[in-house]
Amino acid sequence: MSNVIIFVGPSGSGKTTICDEVCKLYPNFRHRHLDDITGNYDLKIEKAKVKILGYENLHDDKVYLFDIGAFYQYAINYSFWEDRKDRMICIYNYLDKCYKNYVDRKYKPRLPEGDFYKKEYNYLREKIYNLACFKIVSDKKLIANVKKVKKCINAILKIKNFYKNRYKK
Repeated sequence: MSNVIIFVGPSGSGKTTICDEVCKLYPNFRHRHLDDITGNYDLKIEKAKVKILGYENLHDDKVYLFDIGAFYQYAINYSFWEDRKDRMICIYNYLDKCYKNYVDRKYKPRLPEGDFYKKEYNYLREKIYNLACFKIVSDKKLIANVKKVKKCINAILKIKNFYKNRYKK
């Protein structure tokens, strides 16, 4: 069975960068990025859930790192995330650092600073961030953050394999 690990956290916290770097270290790891979207929101939400569920049901030796963008973290119902909390890693950082990284991106429209904080740190998003079994503050150099995430991934995979092997028939 494939392994799906979900990354949540505010925009600009380093989710995408860290996932990219981890995948460079492991040839069987794949990065799947679900980011902010435009268009038919209801349809896109259902497609995102189907995509995650599809990868959960693959029978291969790959590990899929799902980097969940701001829109999907907010729009997909809480129970969906709650069912996956044991394989969620929250990447977060100080508010001003996240905002600086967010503004420095070239490819997206930008919110004013106050609106950014309201969007990224609202009650529901905080609830999802706190739901994750593993939390990483990405305030170090990239290599140090990647090391912290690798430890979390190893723990998730060990726990998952323990239960998978324990209950084999």
